[in-house]
Amino acid sequence: MKLKNNISPVLMIMAICLHYWAAPIFAEEKSNAVRCANGKLNIQAQNVPLGMIMEEIKNKCRVNIFGLDGRVKEPITFTASEELPENALKRLLRQLDEDNYALEYSRAGLNRVSVVPKAMAKGSSPPAAVSPPFPFTPPPPPQPEAPPPVVSVIDIIPGSQGESVGLQKGDVVLDYDGTKISDSQQLIQEVKSKESKPTVEVTVLRNNTPMTFVLKGGFIGVNIANSNPK
Repeated sequence: MKLKNNISPVLMIMAICLHYWAAPIFAEEKSNAVRCANGKLNIQAQNVPLGMIMEEIKNKCRVNIFGLDGRVKEPITFTASEELPENALKRLLRQLDEDNYALEYSRAGLNRVSVVPKAMAKGSSPPAAVSPPFPFTPPPPPQPEAPPPVVSVIDIIPGSQGESVGLQKGDVVLDYDGTKISDSQQLIQEVKSKESKPTVEVTVLRNNTPMTFVLKGGFIGVNIANSNPK
């Protein structure tokens, strides 16, 4: 009987200690590093796992980030204050040393970021025997009142960075690193003039939806031609 009387207080003390010790342990697993309001993104992260930041961005900002599954446990320290989501995420990816990614938009704004893993991006150099990167067909003679031609992707060169970032046959090139594109020869000259830049942005129209891709300056790895808009 004495043994039972001695055990009961001990168990009560242990239960009380566990109650108070458990609270901060589980609290540390939660994070409020991300806040979205009025179309602006705020991030205050100090050694927060990347996967937790990505999950908060998905839940609070409705932006899905793909391609970083192997890095979700990395502790991240990053700050963004009242920035557009695409600007903040570009800075975050630059901090992570990720150069190849695509931004996809809906009518509501940015909704998807697809990162190309480094292992795939390494295959961006063209094969030695590949044909010139930008053969093009001269546009037909202009027709009266016909809309101006657009620059369309007619083929993707295997192993190129165009393939690795997800460019597709039928994409219409709208903009190359801030320059609006209206002619295939113009695009060729823009690519040549910026081949030394570490990153450039290419905006295309796919299924009436604009999409922005980030890749290295220079050789893209797509065949293009002027075509009539559909």
